[in-house]
Amino acid sequence: MGLGYFAIYGAAVLFVLTMLGGVSPLAAIFAGLLYLASHVLRAMRLAALSVDLLGTSARTTAALHFATAPFALLLPLKTGELVRFYALWKLSGNAVYSLIVLLIDRMFDSLFLFPILIMLTLLGGAPTTLAILTLLVATIPLTVVVIGPRLLTEVQRYVVASKSNPVTLETLDKIDAARRIITEAAAVSRRQAPQLCVISFMIWLCELLDCVILVKGAVSVLGGS
Repeated sequence: MGLGYFAIYGAAVLFVLTMLGGVSPLAAIFAGLLYLASHVLRAMRLAALSVDLLGTSARTTAALHFATAPFALLLPLKTGELVRFYALWKLSGNAVYSLIVLLIDRMFDSLFLFPILIMLTLLGGAPTTLAILTLLVATIPLTVVVIGPRLLTEVQRYVVASKSNPVTLETLDKIDAARRIITEAAAVSRRQAPQLCVISFMIWLCELLDCVILVKGAVSVLGGS
């Protein structure tokens, strides 16, 4: 159902672009297929993370991606991700792990997007600020995943070595809960890193080819008019 809804939405957008003369019909068809392929891969990546961290069904999570994708496209400044977060939360019943799944998902996006932005920045086609922000989006979750468990372990040792009181013990419980969550997220990220990297590479390859086809299609239409 989610895939059908998303496919209808994408087809409508491409139809409008074609009618406006932005791209040729053939270019629109190829661009639509590539765009659909990229979202199939995104659904696979979200499902792979959700099965491990949330214990949800891969099929249900993939359908959730397609059902929420139009919101991510329509709403500004990625606020559509809030819809996906809410849907994951309701599906799994765990808000914290749902947020972690989305952060890891976006981390792999940013890791592949950053080199592209650096290349475009050097060519003068992208603002430096965007490249820096993308680097931060990629490195902050990556840093937390890599050094977070060890850092929180050291914080726990410091708290234990300090004077014990009710406030200290309560703080220790919260730190330990955070350490367990980050440790599990780090384990899943490391275990699935090869397949997540391959999927992310294929996603951005599809989207880059999509952009090339649309640009060339638009140039062809404008050149023939």
